[in-house]
Amino acid sequence: MENFSQHYGEEEDTGPAPLAQHAGRDPYPHAHARAETSKKNGEDEELVKHHGLLGVGAAEGGKKQFFSKLSEKAFKRQQYVTADSVQDVYGRWVAPDDAEAKLRYHERHAHHQVHDVKLAKVGDFKEFGAGHMLYFYFLKYCAIIFAILAICPGAVQITMNAAGGFLSSFADFDTLTLGNFGLQSSNVNAANLNITLPSSNAGADAEIMILKLFLADAENPSVKMDTIHFDKRSSIITMTALDLAMTVVFFGFCIFLIWNTKRLTKLADEHTVTIADYAVRVQFVPKDVTKEELKAYFEEWGPVVQVDLARRCSELVTLVEDRQKILHALDLAIAKLQREAEKVPMVKEDFEMSVLDYKYDLSLVNEAIKAIQLGQQGEDVVEAYITFVDDTSRNRCIEAQPKSWAKRMLMDKSLRFRQMHALLITRAPEPTDIKFENLQVMAPERVFRRTITLLLKVLLIAAGFTAVSMAPAIRRSLGATTSKPDEEACDDACDWKTPGGDLQLPSEKRDVYKSCFEDGIDPDTGLACGDERICYECFCKTALQQSMYEERSYCNRFQNVLLVATAAQALSVVVIVTVNLTVKLLIQWLSRLEKHHTRSKETRSITWALFTTQVLNFAVSIVVANAYLPRAQEAMEGSRARLIFFGGIYSDLTPNWYRDVGKPIMVSHLVGIVVRITLIGIPILLRFIKVKRRTKALTQAQMNAAYMGHEFQIAIRYGEHLTAIFVCWIFSSGIPLMYWSCAISFALHFWVEKYELLKVCSYPINYSSDLAKFVASTLPISTILHLLGACWAYSVIGVPRSPLAGGGARPVLETVALAFRGLWKHTTGLTAKQAADRVAQNNSMHLLYGILVLVFVLIAFQSWRKWLEWADWCLMCSRDLVKDPKHTVKRIRPNSDASGSEDISSGRPSVTAMGSAKGFLEE
Repeated sequence: MENFSQHYGEEEDTGPAPLAQHAGRDPYPHAHARAETSKKNGEDEELVKHHGLLGVGAAEGGKKQFFSKLSEKAFKRQQYVTADSVQDVYGRWVAPDDAEAKLRYHERHAHHQVHDVKLAKVGDFKEFGAGHMLYFYFLKYCAIIFAILAICPGAVQITMNAAGGFLSSFADFDTLTLGNFGLQSSNVNAANLNITLPSSNAGADAEIMILKLFLADAENPSVKMDTIHFDKRSSIITMTALDLAMTVVFFGFCIFLIWNTKRLTKLADEHTVTIADYAVRVQFVPKDVTKEELKAYFEEWGPVVQVDLARRCSELVTLVEDRQKILHALDLAIAKLQREAEKVPMVKEDFEMSVLDYKYDLSLVNEAIKAIQLGQQGEDVVEAYITFVDDTSRNRCIEAQPKSWAKRMLMDKSLRFRQMHALLITRAPEPTDIKFENLQVMAPERVFRRTITLLLKVLLIAAGFTAVSMAPAIRRSLGATTSKPDEEACDDACDWKTPGGDLQLPSEKRDVYKSCFEDGIDPDTGLACGDERICYECFCKTALQQSMYEERSYCNRFQNVLLVATAAQALSVVVIVTVNLTVKLLIQWLSRLEKHHTRSKETRSITWALFTTQVLNFAVSIVVANAYLPRAQEAMEGSRARLIFFGGIYSDLTPNWYRDVGKPIMVSHLVGIVVRITLIGIPILLRFIKVKRRTKALTQAQMNAAYMGHEFQIAIRYGEHLTAIFVCWIFSSGIPLMYWSCAISFALHFWVEKYELLKVCSYPINYSSDLAKFVASTLPISTILHLLGACWAYSVIGVPRSPLAGGGARPVLETVALAFRGLWKHTTGLTAKQAADRVAQNNSMHLLYGILVLVFVLIAFQSWRKWLEWADWCLMCSRDLVKDPKHTVKRIRPNSDASGSEDISSGRPSVTAMGSAKGFLEE
């Protein structure tokens, strides 16, 4: 960092190796000839001078000047140069060396030969750093726990739901959801209840009627299911109890994951030795600090091997990256020129002008880099890294520092650096984890940047909500174009249903109804049809809207209905997937704008932002967009926004909700798995293609790039997996197929990403365990959200009151319901008593107790360590105030530790014993 050009491998040569140097001759004869031609043709001399084609070699010190493109005016006539002259100046093209490319590949991808995908254990990934090892443990454990959940309660719930029969006339996922369970007092489906099950564009009143019908069924006697002969009331109560039990199991898994993450982090730290184990990070240093001053200051705690100064370098990093791009482009331009000279006797001058253009750009970048490096001798230090000879000295240094911001500010002047600077000394992150170009961005600016990006993320969520809201609005518009005759008129005129209420035409009526619709004539009697004219339309539109695909041939006159029904379902899925993919790209850009000092913090920011935005867009927005919110509708009445927002009809999780909302959520979940696996497979496929086509490479850089793997990114993947888990847990009580999708997803990701890391990707950056700890600590919240969703979903099915609601529990519920009645009184219309009775049912009351217990346990588990640390800090501060009234911090000499008795050492060898005395940044 002190010499940034060395850190980035800057070369002194102004161009790549193929550019020949010919002493005593003009290296740019064709450019000079073109300039002379331009002058003879009367072209503007100032324009030629501007483009650097005059006075080459006349600069002070003999510095070469390079040239940019001529104006369009100067290129009116195509110029050619001989191939021999090109080869004299630039040399002959040399084919890239495949052996050299493979050697470079083996150097940077050594782990490809070391690990076998099938035999490699997750514990072996500690060589890539704690972050990657913990990520694969996360995938492995999640695959196992969701495989268990897929069987119990997943398979049990799917079996019970399928046996309900309430939506038996519908297809696909509908019959596997809780919406198909139906009333606990009846086995008949919706079509035989003397009510009209509303279609996608029906009103909200019908949905409220169905909700009240289900809740009023609580005191009716229960029946057994037709297929599995289980009592329906006992089945729904058993399902909820099993759901609660497995939620507790998953909560225990979350606690285990938190503990195991900390344990594995500690083990990895003990068994993996890096330069960061001997170094400290020093912030708030003076801008003009020197290495000698810092070394003298820190040798109070032990021998110092190296002091590295991090300077302001964001512009330098950008220039170095630009320089590398120009070098590659210049190398390629020269190779194209050389190849063209081998193919044809006369070469277009455009090829050489392209070379000169890149050389000119390279000279400008080199000058800018040198100017910045010369200016770095001033006051531009932002922080420093001190590497001790052993970890004992490093630990002494850290233990001696103030444990709070206030104590650091109150340090005695004699202990401050230069008697005035209270340095902030912490453990150093891994060198590859540091974003040096961001170190110059101080805390106030980072806070401002985070505030701006937070506002942009809120706008992103609002945009996602708008996009998701458009899907049901378009679906309602499409549904209006395929309306069918009145249901009662169809029932009076047509024989189109079975006694059980299923949609079915008698075989003798099929030709009759179709002929009546097409010709108006009954084929059996030859007479004009009466009311039966509408039967074909009644049956076909209803059948196709209910996805009865087997009737497509018979109902060929109404294929548009099937198309509209399919498009309406697909639209929601496409919108959700598209929004999530767009959000993923924008979140990465916004997180980079926050200018984090380490890659670990940046990845945590990306994971958290991606998780929150996708969950809100995936789980919340689609529910709100389809919800019946009359107050919001009234507020927007008359505006154009009313056509898009708050047009839903669902005030609760009624059976139709699972068809129109739950099904797109489930399909989107499955499509998301396919998309994520596909996005992982695309770079693998592209690398395979590049290796196959490497023989077409013109430069060594292209040949090297053909073998190089991409970087393994864990921030985006953590965010997507966390989103998948939360969406699964929110909706899995009503849509148990979610358990299976998560189990399949984590199993596939574990093996596919394991192959990707071990056989395709370049050696990964060493991330810390911060991101894994954050994800593990967030997971328990999903169990609470799951129980809230379960309580809401199961309580729609009316059953008698729970014994747990006895005593004072029931009055408390009614008091709480009365206090919060404003949340639903304009939607479902339930009174406070009805709402309390709903929660007090035998299929929801124990879930409510489960929520309260898990919230208490989670708060206690997450905070007990903080409370202990706070109490210990208070005792330490009070002890320091009594013993050390001046608030000083005592130095610890090299021959003693923090307590004066025990040695502070982890047993690691010294830096010199490791055979390396390199500094922090050099390592």
